[in-house]
Amino acid sequence: MDKNRIPMSFILIISFIVLMISTVSVICFTVFSNWKLSSDNIITKMENDANIDIFNKIETFISVPLYINEVNHNSIENEIVDINDRKEREVFFAGVMKSNNEDVYSFSYGTENGEYYGARRNTKNEIEIMKSDAETDGKSTYYSITKDLTSGEVVERLGKFDPRTRDWYIIAKEHVKPIFSPIYEHFVMNDLAITASHPIYNKEGVLMGVLGTHFTLSKINSYLEEITKDKMAIAYIIEKSSGVIVANSLGIPNFERSGDTTINKLTVEEIGNEHIKEAYLNYKKNLGNDYIVKTKDDKFHISFTDYNKDGLDWIIITAIPESQLTAEITKSITVALLYIILALIISIIIYIKSTKIILRPIYNLITTTEKFSKGDLVQRARVFRNDEIGKLANAFNIMAEELYMLINTLEEKVKERTKELESTNVALKRSEGDIRLLMDSTAEAIYGIDLNGNCTFCNASCLRILGYNHQEALIGKNMHRQIHYMHSDGTTLPIEECKVFNAFIKGEGTHVEDEVLWRADGTSFPANYYSYPQYRDGEVVGAVVTFTDITERKLARNEIIKAKEQAEAANRAKSQFLASMSHEIRTPMNGILGFLQLLENTALNKEQVEFIYTIKSSTDTLLAVINDILDISKIEAGKLELEQIPFDIRSTIETTVIPFSAKASQSLELNMLIGSGIPQFVMGDPTKLRQVIRNLISNALKFTDKGEVFIEVSLNKETDVAIELLFTVKDTGIGMTEEEMRKLFKPFTQADSSSTRKYGGTGLGLAICKSLVEMMNGEISVVSEKGKGTIFNFTVTLNKTVNTEAPIFETANKSVFVTRHTAQESNYNNKLKILLVEDNEINRILFIKLLKKKGLSCDIAIDGEEAVRACVDKNYNMIFMDCQMPVMDGYNATRQIREAEGSRKHTVIIAMTAYAMQGDEEKCLKAGMDDYISKPFSLVNLMKMLQKHGKATDNENNEIEGNICFSDTVLTLMEESGFDKETCNDILTIFCEHTDRLIWEIKEHIAKNNYDEAGILIHQLKGSAGNVKAKEIAKYALEMEEGIKTSNSEILGRLLEEIERSLKVLKEKRKGGCPNDHRECNDC
Repeated sequence: MDKNRIPMSFILIISFIVLMISTVSVICFTVFSNWKLSSDNIITKMENDANIDIFNKIETFISVPLYINEVNHNSIENEIVDINDRKEREVFFAGVMKSNNEDVYSFSYGTENGEYYGARRNTKNEIEIMKSDAETDGKSTYYSITKDLTSGEVVERLGKFDPRTRDWYIIAKEHVKPIFSPIYEHFVMNDLAITASHPIYNKEGVLMGVLGTHFTLSKINSYLEEITKDKMAIAYIIEKSSGVIVANSLGIPNFERSGDTTINKLTVEEIGNEHIKEAYLNYKKNLGNDYIVKTKDDKFHISFTDYNKDGLDWIIITAIPESQLTAEITKSITVALLYIILALIISIIIYIKSTKIILRPIYNLITTTEKFSKGDLVQRARVFRNDEIGKLANAFNIMAEELYMLINTLEEKVKERTKELESTNVALKRSEGDIRLLMDSTAEAIYGIDLNGNCTFCNASCLRILGYNHQEALIGKNMHRQIHYMHSDGTTLPIEECKVFNAFIKGEGTHVEDEVLWRADGTSFPANYYSYPQYRDGEVVGAVVTFTDITERKLARNEIIKAKEQAEAANRAKSQFLASMSHEIRTPMNGILGFLQLLENTALNKEQVEFIYTIKSSTDTLLAVINDILDISKIEAGKLELEQIPFDIRSTIETTVIPFSAKASQSLELNMLIGSGIPQFVMGDPTKLRQVIRNLISNALKFTDKGEVFIEVSLNKETDVAIELLFTVKDTGIGMTEEEMRKLFKPFTQADSSSTRKYGGTGLGLAICKSLVEMMNGEISVVSEKGKGTIFNFTVTLNKTVNTEAPIFETANKSVFVTRHTAQESNYNNKLKILLVEDNEINRILFIKLLKKKGLSCDIAIDGEEAVRACVDKNYNMIFMDCQMPVMDGYNATRQIREAEGSRKHTVIIAMTAYAMQGDEEKCLKAGMDDYISKPFSLVNLMKMLQKHGKATDNENNEIEGNICFSDTVLTLMEESGFDKETCNDILTIFCEHTDRLIWEIKEHIAKNNYDEAGILIHQLKGSAGNVKAKEIAKYALEMEEGIKTSNSEILGRLLEEIERSLKVLKEKRKGGCPNDHRECNDC
């Protein structure tokens, strides 16, 4: 071939292919060289990962028998299982075997008297009872088991057996701790075996016997084979001291049998794998723990790992083929090479296609020139682009046109045509002028494109926005390549993805709200554009595009976003400020309230008592204000969350309402009615429900001087899964006007907001109530009239749940005023070792005095570091941990204490914090704390915490009885009302006298058949008994109220006798009788 006639396309394509192949080759060579340099490190890491995986699985398998002993030794040691009781003993051992997997051969217990009990799996994997004692004449006897896991028929009887002579018994006795036995020959299973032994001691520390979990080494063989199968690895476990094989993954025996069936243990030197033996000899010479051994077909990476735990001194040997380690890498390289070759082929194809497209105008020009030279004067070259080739085509067309005019046109016709063209041009220019004037007068940019995407016209706004001075800069140019060729991130925008072209490609209009266009100077701007298809004779001939610069609009939107972020930051700062202020206020408040409680128990005169009451009332008010502000802040931030827990709805309502009875004045009656049909247990948030009820009752009492505050709860709606309750709080107080009611439920507003207002408060209570009610899928409303009282109604939706606890006496589905639940007294350990971690000196003094009142003491640490050191030196039962301290806070201190505990006994850690924001309790529990008490805490709360966790820390059963031995009724009244014992006794004295009169009057009315009058008095008796927590009397009064409807004098008489009996018991307890029958009792 003549080299002067080689096509240009061929030269370009060959050059591109050579360049691409050279580049890819250099890259592949560089990548492969780097991979070879790093492959050893990768293989080493994969080898280590595989060895760690095998080691961990072996360790897990070996820990099973130790775990079985650990779980079950307490049952024998603490005599939970009576070994001398045959049935109980057999059920225990058979049950342990049944609940564990088949890897365990037997589980047994040998005593210091030579007795041997347990259970095993025979060769058929059936569980059998084992026994060797006086009953079997010391012979090992095996029994089948029945359905109730007790022994059945004798299945095998062997020779005499004394567990005290066995290695597994002797080694546990010598080491006085859980330990593995040496490997020994198991005569029954005809195999090598090993035992996890656990010595059992009585309370005096005397050895009672040894608990053993036995398994054969062939089970370890199977386990090794299973865990190494997927890695194509070989694993051996050998004794370090002797080299004896413990187990292997090859499925070969670990021993040989001689002619007399004696088992001979094998060593590493006696196995058939020469590579393992070679590596083992090097290991014994201390030449390292990791070796690479080459074989005919592969390399093996051999590793030696020591396992020295619980009496085992083993070596774990693993051999992993390198082909297994590098399989994924080799596969990845192969795939990468395939992708590179594919990409190279695709690139060559794309380049060939692109070259043909680029050279197409030249081919067209050559063909046109050849036809024109042969006499076809109408042929013209097609102009594809405005580059050099396009200019050449234009020049040819001009030349052809001139030749055509010279040859085919006469001078006269030229003149005529010239005139026609002139007149046409004038009209066209006039029309174009009008259109141009209209287009240039609009602020929106407009341009047109033909089917090739070339600009056909543009207005002044288009030139101005894009930065061009005259139309010629755009007319005839491809607008996609000119202004729409790139994304905002600099990546190329292919013309196929250009939405402007949809207008004439698909014949559809397009609107894009935000996309970048590019100016003449190379800068971009965000634009909102429309693209419309243009039709001529029913066919699409191009498109018109309109666009606007939306830079200022986006700047304005960014300013809005920035303002929103600033507002959110301010809100977060407010929340942090509220949390900090809560902490700073609650910490000193804790000291104030605590010392007030101590001061109350000292000798004070009447005026001092009034001062203390005033201080306590003020601090309670301050705490309520803080809590309200925190709650409204959490609500506004959307961070207040509801719990979904099961709770006793009736008890929740009653225990919320009852304490307000003591706050009602003598001229004000507080009554409550819980309607029938309300289930006892529901799902929801009892704390938030109490908060709503307390707020509404507190408001009612505050604004009502005399008359009645009445609380009614009824079932409003019910479905299969939920109920809707209607709560009504009605008072006879001052009432409100329409204008005052419109202010309700808004934060920081009150009905009377003047400077001379009579009633205090923050104005947050009702706003919080409204938010909480709406969170519980309910609504709240108010009806009031000035001077005639107020009625608040609200609904809540609660999910149904199954009642799992029985109440003290049945009240479900009955209408009652009050009920109560017995206050349980929890004993706590008087020998508790307590550590207080607190940096505030006042709080430390308060805590010590509170403990001293209950006969307890504690150690002190002033920061987290001291607490950690104290726990190293001494084992504490309970730690009260402040969360915010210098040097080290309570969270980090708790984490370090938990890490240091290890397998030691768990120490109860109680968090003490003055923070009260959402998530604080979860943060404490996540750090490892067991419970949470917020500041300021009261003596009652502290004692509840000691009673809750004190018994759990008592390992010596040194429980003492609580020092509170007076009547349950007084105790409950003190707990729920906050009054001291003397006040509660006075209340009960008045109640007893009042009840005597009521009983006499009820009897009189019943005798005269005045059942309506008797019913009114019984109703009064039921309410007063509930208010003073006299549960028995309240119970019988409730039954009488039901019985009065039937006018059954016999039943009513019997119930009156029960009430009189209960009243007599209450009087006797008040006079000094101790219900716990203590002969000496300070409180009694």
